[in-house]
Parts: sequence; structure tokens; C-alpha cells
Amino acid sequence: MFYGKISRRALLQGITATGAIALLPRRLAGLDAAMASGKFAVADKVAGGAQVFNLEAVRLLPGPFYDNQQRDAKYLLSLEPDRLLARFREYAGLKPKGEIYGGWEAQGISGHSLGHYLSACSLMYAATGDPRFKQRVDYIVDELKVCQDAIGTGLVFGFPNGDKIFAEVAAGNIKVKDGAHFNGGWVPWYTMHKLFAGLRDAYLYCDNPTAKAVLVKLSDWAVALGARSRTHNFKTCCGQSREA
Repeated sequence: MFYGKISRRALLQGITATGAIALLPRRLAGLDAAMASGKFAVADKVAGGAQVFNLEAVRLLPGPFYDNQQRDAKYLLSLEPDRLLARFREYAGLKPKGEIYGGWEAQGISGHSLGHYLSACSLMYAATGDPRFKQRVDYIVDELKVCQDAIGTGLVFGFPNGDKIFAEVAAGNIKVKDGAHFNGGWVPWYTMHKLFAGLRDAYLYCDNPTAKAVLVKLSDWAVALGARSRTHNFKTCCGQSREA
């Protein structure tokens, strides 16, 4: 339950727990090892009965799994970060450096793909050691910081009317429609979660301190938003995200 106050630590712990439960392969890929490294300020409340290898400790040898990994890597490198960042820059009042992709990225759920991509490149760097993926992660994180600084509130987002939607949430004006849309936005909290997770992974797997700084500022923004929302309103938002 939400009772009007939540700490940054509790928020980050919740983000971590959600990612660990909803994205089990990521945990098997080395999140336990990252927790043990001391990168998280909040430790797991329940000690694990077994420990897994960190991704950096394992390299695939030639074979079908390696071939699939290389196909995955080739696809990731075929994507253009500036195109995934286009709406982040646009909604921060900056000129986009690339044309936005089509499909969902050209619709109301734009921005979530960047979060996924940030996680994918971070994990691929950890799994292969290929510096091209770290370069991509570092570039994206730097661009997100530029956007966050331009907005000035700690918020950074890539979907239409994000600032308006969250301003309405803070004011208690929440309108939920069909479990997937509220205040005219398409699953905004789902999209924000992907960004939280991507920044977390950039910090954990690529040792990017800027990712942590952007994540903390974004968390502070979310904490402040929650503090201004009543219990009922916050639960309504959480229910919308869960149903979506």
C-alpha cells in the first residue's frame, strides 16, 4: 500500500524487485552477482540458497548458442540510438538527431523501446565484452542526461504529453480507460519502468556512474510525485500499470 510517503531507497528497491520477478532471465544473467558486488545500497531481504555466475565470467564457445548470440548482437548494432532517442530530445525541447522509428515508436508508447535497448546493450556488453555495446550505452546515457537537465525536474521521458500526464497525476486528476490508457497516455508507467530498468542495467553491467545519477534523479522525481498523490490516486495508477 501507499500512504503518501515513500523513500528513494524503497522506490529503487521496488524497481529492483519488480525487475527480478518479472524478468527472471535477467536475474539468472547476473543480477545476483551485481547485488553481491555492493552496487545496490539495499541488499536482498532473503538470502539466496545458491549463487549464479556473473555474465562477465562466462563466454560462449562456437556452437548454436554462440551463433544466436552473434545474430542478436548484429541486430542490436543495426539499430540507431539517435532514432530511439528522437522523442526524448523532442519532449525535452531539443532538436532530434535522428528520425523516429515507425510502429509503436511513432505512437503513444514511444520511448519504451529505448529502455529495452539500453538493457539489451548492457547485457550484451557483459556477455561478450564487445566495447561497441558499452559505447552505445554510454552515448545513450549521456543523451538522457542532456534531456533530463533540459527539463530540469528530474523527469526524462519519450512519450507524448508525459509532462502533462504526470502534472495531472500530481494534482489528483486521474482518468483511467480500458486498463491501458490514463489521462490520454498509453501505459505511461509501463514505459517509465523500462527506462528505470535500462538505466539500472547500464549502471550494473557497464559501470556507468552517469546512469546511476540519472536514475537517482528520476527516482527523486517519482518520489516527489508520489508524495503529492493521495493513496487512492497512487493505487489507481498502480492498478492501471498492472492491468496494462
